[in-house]
Amino acid sequence: MSRYLCTKGKTYLCVETTYEKNDHIDKLDLKKMSKRVVKDLIISNLIKKKDVIGVSENKEDFVYPVQFTNYKYELSKTKNLVSKYNQIYSLGVGGDFDYTDSQTIFHKSIDLVDILNQKHDSEIQVKKSIKIQNLNNVVQLGKCKVGNELPTYIIAEAGLNHNGDINLAKKLIDEAVRTGCNAIKFQTFKASSRISRSVKSVRYAEKADGLQEDLYEMFDRISLSKSDFKNIFSYAKKKKIEIFSTPFSEEDVDFLEHLNTPFYKIASVDCVNLPLIEKVGKTGKPLILSTGMTDLSVVEDAVNTFKNTGNTNLILLHCLSSYPSDEKEMNLKAINTLKSIYNVPVGLSDHYPGLEISFMAIGLGANIIERHFTLNKTYEGPDHILSSEPDEIKKLVDIANLSNIIIGDGQKKIQPSEYLVINTQRKCLYAKKFIKKGEFLSKKNITIKGPAGGILPKHLSIVDGKRARENIGIDEPITWDLI
Repeated sequence: MSRYLCTKGKTYLCVETTYEKNDHIDKLDLKKMSKRVVKDLIISNLIKKKDVIGVSENKEDFVYPVQFTNYKYELSKTKNLVSKYNQIYSLGVGGDFDYTDSQTIFHKSIDLVDILNQKHDSEIQVKKSIKIQNLNNVVQLGKCKVGNELPTYIIAEAGLNHNGDINLAKKLIDEAVRTGCNAIKFQTFKASSRISRSVKSVRYAEKADGLQEDLYEMFDRISLSKSDFKNIFSYAKKKKIEIFSTPFSEEDVDFLEHLNTPFYKIASVDCVNLPLIEKVGKTGKPLILSTGMTDLSVVEDAVNTFKNTGNTNLILLHCLSSYPSDEKEMNLKAINTLKSIYNVPVGLSDHYPGLEISFMAIGLGANIIERHFTLNKTYEGPDHILSSEPDEIKKLVDIANLSNIIIGDGQKKIQPSEYLVINTQRKCLYAKKFIKKGEFLSKKNITIKGPAGGILPKHLSIVDGKRARENIGIDEPITWDLI
């Protein structure tokens, strides 16, 4: 395949032989294997014995990438490293744990050249001055209010984790209720309105063996029907948990209006989809808007579009749109940046494998946490591996319910439970040895220890040089009336 592979005037014939671990071929010695291959080639009349001038062997137990639990997290760290260099682009055959042949590599390369030449680059933005938006800083989501000094609102993002199975969707609702989540969210779409079936990622799937589906096929397979959505909305209402969904087209909004969804979520991919944001705004219902893959100029366009509909109930979610997210790129301070600019409730759409990032976001004042939710991380599907199982989401709910109490009012003051510790352990001045009446006090006969009851150590310089009014026993606290 390369002119550099072989020496001039010689031909390199490659024979590929498949095997399974521990079968009779796998157990063959490589030298015996080579002799057998040469013999078979001679019998097949592909070569003559005199033509064989050398043999080399290479054995690979695994050709297709081997996936393992949390491999996507390791992959995200690698992608993060590659993305730091403007001159490097990854088109590798196995880098994304997908089998990729040369035809797919050609498609990726053509698209990369197209991007580098900026033939279809729509990301060129003009930065705008940011103005404080006149929106509500407390938003009503169903029975709960969301905003500062209120418990963090927890959304179980069922997303695609129902795998197209309505019974699994209902089990997710049951577990969201059991774990105390405030709401459960799904995604409403048709594959045809969500992704093109003719360009880029759709062409990156290996089709020759029929074992790998492209994104279009995946979305088409696991999308729920309208009747399924009517069923699960009705089921969730009976279970008394808020249920809503993410639309991906204006037609999806019309359908969700028919279901009387209490509020909406728009995904990061549609933060630039101003017609969709306008459509949701005109319903008059609250909107939760994810802001992954954006800078402030994109967020500004989206916020202004929503505001111009006259709707004042907007919630923003900071989001890192990589799956799973890498902690070094989380930039959680952006939560407070969005709060200070727009004066609206702001939360986090969390794609990190564990709860650590969510807990930190709550500590920073996140008003909402949206977590992908699954019954089992090992289920087949695109999001299960980065989702929270019920026991994990229960921990998040417990912390969220205490969040406004834990964060408090910001005043530094002694709390009621601390007084017992003050009385038993806080330090004061004590007699290091027996001090006679009239004796001078100094560091020679004064020590500092607990419990409280005597003069505070900060007054040691005042006490130093004073006389004792009466005898002070060893290890007794020194009080003002004794000097």
